[in-house]
Amino acid sequence: MDTTNRSKTQYRRTEVQNLSEYGKIPPQAIEFEEAVLGAIMLEREAMDTVQHRLTPETFYKPAHQAIYRAITALYKRNDPIDILTVTTELRKNDILESVGGAFYITQLTSRIASSANIDYHVAIMVQKYMQRLGIIACNNTTNSLYQEDCDAFEALELADKNISQILEQAGNGSSMEKIDIPLIKSYEEAKKREISAIDGKATGINTGLKDLNKITGGWQNSDLIILAARPGMGKTALMLKFGTEAAKSGVSVCTYSLEMSSVHLVDRLVPAVCDIDIVHYKNGHMEAKDWNEFNEAFNIISKLPIYVDPKPSVSMSYIKSQSRIMKKKGQCGMVLIDYLQLVDTSSGKMNRNREQEVAEASRSAKIIAKELDIPVILLCQLSRKVEDRKDNKPMLSDLRESGAIEQDADLVIFIYRPEYYGYEENSRGESLIGIGDLFIEKHRNGPTGTVKFRYNNSLTKITDYEMQECMSF
Repeated sequence: MDTTNRSKTQYRRTEVQNLSEYGKIPPQAIEFEEAVLGAIMLEREAMDTVQHRLTPETFYKPAHQAIYRAITALYKRNDPIDILTVTTELRKNDILESVGGAFYITQLTSRIASSANIDYHVAIMVQKYMQRLGIIACNNTTNSLYQEDCDAFEALELADKNISQILEQAGNGSSMEKIDIPLIKSYEEAKKREISAIDGKATGINTGLKDLNKITGGWQNSDLIILAARPGMGKTALMLKFGTEAAKSGVSVCTYSLEMSSVHLVDRLVPAVCDIDIVHYKNGHMEAKDWNEFNEAFNIISKLPIYVDPKPSVSMSYIKSQSRIMKKKGQCGMVLIDYLQLVDTSSGKMNRNREQEVAEASRSAKIIAKELDIPVILLCQLSRKVEDRKDNKPMLSDLRESGAIEQDADLVIFIYRPEYYGYEENSRGESLIGIGDLFIEKHRNGPTGTVKFRYNNSLTKITDYEMQECMSF
């Protein structure tokens, strides 16, 4: 850089510093923008290097944005890129004079000798652009949080999402990828499934029930699983079964129980992992054998990567933001929510009925599964229509308050216990005591069907239907 240009740069920086004393100026790197534009017009190959990292908005100065758009248009048409072609393109679009005229275009190339430092210059520009985007995102969040009807969790979750998008943009400039990249990932996943099949394991997260694994392949990442039933049918018991089995296989499980406290949830979990006398455990008359069983359960449960949120009332925005935080810590490989109709759906939006609120909560649960790439098991209450049906067997139309639940779900599983409705044996005279059914009524990526399971009389232990061990009923 010659003496004249150096003095101009020093004057410009001094001017910015003086202005900064009276107000805030958005982060910018005008000199680097000029250098990049000049380098591209000197060496067309430079555009091959920077085109995937720069957009017109990366430039702070509006004139530079217009010039880069003209350069991009020439590049896409595979036309030469130099001061003459760029000037002609700008003149054709009737914006040449607004960007400084032909003289300014020629000045851009006179300030550099080559494109040797273009990578460094682009990196500085991107840094300044990210700063500007971050300022906008934070200002928008601040303004939202000042509003009286603001849902704080929703505003902060949106802020986190915006920041994540900015960081992703800074990383690679685009989320598009050539088809061979997901193809390779698909091949790798297919090989993993093959190895799992050879070893007799589920391809996804172990459900704890062999027949359920056969149909689903285990819980799959990005799937929303709806586990639905009438009250007292065993939704929470099955949820704990699924969560415990996942945790035993090394998957971190985040549990949001809106129906009971974390202590009560553990009280349900303890008898599920040991042979404690449930009557003694509940009434406080614990014997030495019971305490030994409790201590064994304590040692098992305390080592499992299960996390329980103690809040009694939370919104789906809260669940989403907390799960994202836990995911970043490496502590969220699966989410359990008990249950949909208890989720706080008040978001400050007026004139919405209950069906719309539940639909939004259901959609949010699917977004959590997809964004975090984890399975989400969402418990759901069924309508009373089940009680009016002769066989009391649930169906998809029984999902309460919203057809959107069925639409969002990748898996819809109904729980049915004949014993609950007084059926003690089937038409062949076989006992139905302690036997339940899981009706898989929707499976977006596989077959539907029925899975039988066994349970004890306290509904604390749930096992495979073909278990040979004696169970206490």
